[in-house]
Amino acid sequence: MYQLICSDIDGTLLDAHHSVSATTISTFQKLYQRNIPIVLASGRFPYAMRPIRDLLGISGYLISYNGALIHDETTAVRKRIFSQPMPLNLVIPIYQKAKARGHKVSIFNDDYWYIEKMEKWVDYEMELIKATPTLAMYGAIFKKWEQTNDGSHKMMIVSDSKEATDDFQQWLQLHFADLLNIYRSVDTYIEISLKSVSKATALQYVSKHLEIPQEKIIAFGDNYNDIEMIKWVGHGVAVANARPALLKIANDVTLSNIEDGVAEYLNTWLDEQ
Repeated sequence: MYQLICSDIDGTLLDAHHSVSATTISTFQKLYQRNIPIVLASGRFPYAMRPIRDLLGISGYLISYNGALIHDETTAVRKRIFSQPMPLNLVIPIYQKAKARGHKVSIFNDDYWYIEKMEKWVDYEMELIKATPTLAMYGAIFKKWEQTNDGSHKMMIVSDSKEATDDFQQWLQLHFADLLNIYRSVDTYIEISLKSVSKATALQYVSKHLEIPQEKIIAFGDNYNDIEMIKWVGHGVAVANARPALLKIANDVTLSNIEDGVAEYLNTWLDEQ
């Protein structure tokens, strides 16, 4: 019997309307009522994860920024139990190079998504994740982080074309491959976080915190940033729409996200208990 369930959100748990279906809500309520810990793991920032968690009607741990931040939200008092942002000596040169090449840059820290100006791509993201960014002068933020020894949990580089994104990703790989996870979420988006963190390292941290063995954990995912997590857990499941690389290494494959694949798999498991 699994003692902890972890799921990615976008492309895995969410349906075609970027929400959770009634079937998924019902399934997660069954799990929650059985006191089985549920962890949501995402590249999103925590503010954009909570509406999904609230729709599911659960509480638990949130793994944000692909593992760079973990919140314990099992009670009404939120606790940040792990945080590993990118330091300024990485953030600033990437920002400067991206701007020099005409790319847009978002920076994230804890519950904040910062942008320099409103643009069409920002409108799209706001609609998708149901969250509003904060307009900011990055120089002032960098100065504040220098004083507080803080940094960015994630950077997102947005380009106008796939070719421009390819070019900047090559530059990032050339200069920072040993230090950073450089992840292509869509053709014109690059997401960046520290290489030392991943959904797998974060889930390992939570499992130790809860004293749940690795082999008793099941996880669901669809994308490249889920691969390490799916490899690490006792039982890793890919949704049918997952990237080929993830389908290849998963222990099992369920239906697609738009067919309630996660819920269907968990319901079958619950029926067998």
